[in-house]
Amino acid sequence: ANGLGVSVITGCATPKMAKELDQLCQEYGIRFAIENHKGNVFESPADYFPTLGETSEWIGVTIDSGHFALASHDPVEAAKKLKGRIYHVHLKDVVEGRPCILGKGEAKIEELLLELLRQGYKGHLSIEHEVEGDPTKDLKESLKFCSEVLAKAEKS
Repeated sequence: ANGLGVSVITGCATPKMAKELDQLCQEYGIRFAIENHKGNVFESPADYFPTLGETSEWIGVTIDSGHFALASHDPVEAAKKLKGRIYHVHLKDVVEGRPCILGKGEAKIEELLLELLRQGYKGHLSIEHEVEGDPTKDLKESLKFCSEVLAKAEKS
């Protein structure tokens, strides 16, 4: 990763793994962003607090809006609670547990984007749309939605 110029690696981890990764991240100058998943050890925002308290700033969070929504956690509130340690964002929206176009589901994508702007978030935003078949049309709609939200926010 270091040879490719990567500044953030994202993935799932346990608290023990995060502590071990912390040393490597410091050594190589690469951040590791732990992704939340429903049913995972990092399911809620509060699940991160002990690990983030025991590791350096090299360990942070990948917010997965869809997984927070699936686990009945508000993605916007999660972003507020995890402010300063958000290193990557997976934008995913869901309706009744199924993937949908961004902005049409329960993950509060517009509010999340606006909160990230308020925080001064400068990292990457990845659109996740895990469906069978060709996702191109849905991804284009999702990208258009995000672009419109961000353009509108820029004007205000």
